[in-house]
Amino acid sequence: MGIEEITVTARRREESLMETPVSITAFTGDALKAQNIDQLDQIAQATPGLVFDRTTGVNSHSSRILIRGVGQVEWAPTKQTGVGLYVDGVYVAQNAGSLIDMADIESVEVLRGPQGTLFGRNTIGGAIQVNTIKPSDEFDGDVELLVGRFDRMRVKGSVNIPFSDTFYGRISGLFDEREGYIDTPNIPDDDGLGANDVNAARIALRWLPSDALTIDFAADFTNQQSNGAPRVLGSTVNNSTFPRPTNAADWNLNVAPLLGGPLFEDSAYLGPETYTSLAGTLSEVDSDIMGFNLTIQWDFGNNISLKSISSYRDVDIQAFGDQDQSPGFAFQSADNNVGDVLSQEFQLSGTALDDRINWVAGFYYYTEENLNQNIVEFPSFHLLSGSKIDNKSQAVFGQFTYDATDRLSITLGGRYTDEDLNSIADDDTSFLLAWFCPGGPPPVCFPQGPGFVGYVPVPAPPAPGSQRIIRNDTVFSSDQEKFEPYLNFAYDFTDNLMGYVSYSQGFKGGGFTQRIPPGGTIAAFEPEFASVYEVGAKWSTDRIALSGSWFYNDYTDLQVLTVRQLGGTTENAADATIQGGELELLAGVTDRFTITFGLSHLDGEYKNVDPAVAFSESNFIPFLTDWQVNASASYVFPLATGDLVGRLDYFRTADYYSDADNLPEFHFDDYGLLNVSLTYIHGSEKWELALQGRNVLDEYYKTSGSQTFLRNGWTQHVVGPPAEWSLRFGYNF
Repeated sequence: MGIEEITVTARRREESLMETPVSITAFTGDALKAQNIDQLDQIAQATPGLVFDRTTGVNSHSSRILIRGVGQVEWAPTKQTGVGLYVDGVYVAQNAGSLIDMADIESVEVLRGPQGTLFGRNTIGGAIQVNTIKPSDEFDGDVELLVGRFDRMRVKGSVNIPFSDTFYGRISGLFDEREGYIDTPNIPDDDGLGANDVNAARIALRWLPSDALTIDFAADFTNQQSNGAPRVLGSTVNNSTFPRPTNAADWNLNVAPLLGGPLFEDSAYLGPETYTSLAGTLSEVDSDIMGFNLTIQWDFGNNISLKSISSYRDVDIQAFGDQDQSPGFAFQSADNNVGDVLSQEFQLSGTALDDRINWVAGFYYYTEENLNQNIVEFPSFHLLSGSKIDNKSQAVFGQFTYDATDRLSITLGGRYTDEDLNSIADDDTSFLLAWFCPGGPPPVCFPQGPGFVGYVPVPAPPAPGSQRIIRNDTVFSSDQEKFEPYLNFAYDFTDNLMGYVSYSQGFKGGGFTQRIPPGGTIAAFEPEFASVYEVGAKWSTDRIALSGSWFYNDYTDLQVLTVRQLGGTTENAADATIQGGELELLAGVTDRFTITFGLSHLDGEYKNVDPAVAFSESNFIPFLTDWQVNASASYVFPLATGDLVGRLDYFRTADYYSDADNLPEFHFDDYGLLNVSLTYIHGSEKWELALQGRNVLDEYYKTSGSQTFLRNGWTQHVVGPPAEWSLRFGYNF
């Protein structure tokens, strides 16, 4: 009867979603399953203002996350994220390895706007909280089997075991494999780009040694192997002032013979809507991610408790990609990312003045070490750039909410952060491994085609003869200190209507540009800052939950990614303003008929663009969409033996650019996706059978792209999957 009340922890305590004066979209585990969401990036189709691109660059196991147009366009580990991702309170530091499968998930919360006070640096756009199911004192479990298009098979399950009255355990596992949907005719026996295999396991333990003490431990491991991002050839780039082939015909007639014949065809050859890649070499990505988490909560009495969250996370991702979209070898790249993160947080919280004050204070420490190697291979030379990363951050924070009257509450908070970021060039990075030679007979030079003089191989580093791009032991440092304040006034106009106004600041840490050619630079850039003013309201009854917000973001020292050298350059190139809002509706129209609606609008513009960066102040901000709309409708048809649930989910986004230069090759049209499902739930609620379809109208759409050779070659576009149908069976015991 009516709609389900959702509990969130956006303010580090459990509260009703509709009573929390923060712009939030929240999903329960049941809602995720009902919407056929089995990977975290898919929540973007049901969250106003969220962009979650799961395929960035060579590394298809990394993501790009933006909220309200604020985030991180590139995933490189020398650059900080702009949206904080948390799993059971633990910060996932890098976009690498942030694609979380929806297995054993209790809830997901998307918090819009800076969340620096309680969640720390790099939440300048917002934060995403993923909460897993905790062990309990009941023996139960579940198993699920899904089969679908592209030979997909997904098996997941969990079992909860009470070992004693005070000690419980929960074990879960996942196996998910599928073939790719981008055909690669030039690669025999290939499963296609976008093919993906995931194996994951998790164990969680809970011990209650006393009524006042709770100890939770969790360990997880994920292995993911894929054939790279689902990319197709976009087009040749024709706006460069550098000497270059002006189109595919020039390339094939004049350049390809010099490279030994890797012919290049653009979208004019394949058609405007193709699921075919011309790559001649298999792209591969292999990642191993392991994490440990220990959470201890101790209730002292007198409404005071202490929580300790300790975590360790290890990431090893090896990625290789064919970048030239041709049958031959013209341009290949690899990215190897190995590192670990250790963090510790203490939270002390409580209430005072007969519960009229809720407060939380704490300390946070974080350290990260990472080796990132960026490898670029051409027929004539081989580059190895990258860096060793040594980052440390620590912070103290506090926030309290005072109920001044029965209707007015005031929240005041602040966080002080001190961080030290270092990028180090050493024997594992920054080498030129081969170079053009002036000519000569073999074996000094190896001809690649008519008129081509070849190259001289150079021993791999650190062997003598390697040519260093950057001097060994060079350290690039970016140190910063920042205080982030927060102020919020919330007023209950009626028992059902709450309004709020807030002011918050956030910052994203600085970093380094590390992918460089000979003669390029590893340049440090400074943090970027946001001051956000927001007004919102929430109204709810037993059958309706309606919320809306409007914000104004004053953005300074914006970190802008531009392609000014081979690997791109990030600079504090501009200021900006972004304003807009969101509207969300959940309505139980009848006991059996439920609808949802979500809408976001964003309007942004650059200010004070650095003339040296050479892009127009009138350009559109990357991934800033004017409009996003999502809507759903579900109806329960009662049957003699159970219920049949029909559901429709629709998502539409306006067009956008994916680069700061607003190149026409990186303008992506608006598109809409329709998902459907029909689920039979047995009356015992022990099992269910569902027919599910995603993008059932078979919409062809592109989400992002990349370019080569200083806007001097061709582009690649990531294509979303076509229509996918699947059959899912679930059983609970």
